Amino acid sequence: MVVPYCGDGLISNQEQCDTGSMSQTGCINCIISQGYTCIGQPSICTPTVVPPSGDSLTLVGQPNSNTNNVFITLRSTPTFTFPNENAQR
Repeated sequence: MVVPYCGDGLISNQEQCDTGSMSQTGCINCIISQGYTCIGQPSICTPTVVPPSGDSLTLVGQPNSNTNNVFITLRSTPTFTFPNENAQR
């Protein structure tokens, strides 16, 4: 019998996430880090997007992933913009 453990890529017992590693950005010791969202087995963790107050984001469809990237489609209402830190003032 195989005993589940943190770092095996499978979420079990008290684990919130399991990326297949004990320490990976967004999932440290199988606990989701603040500011991240993790899905799947093995878990894929991404920074949480927080829209400006009053706006909302809706996930459309299922996230697609490979070993390097996570692709999600977000639909927002109303449309909002992020400040351009590189813009000349």
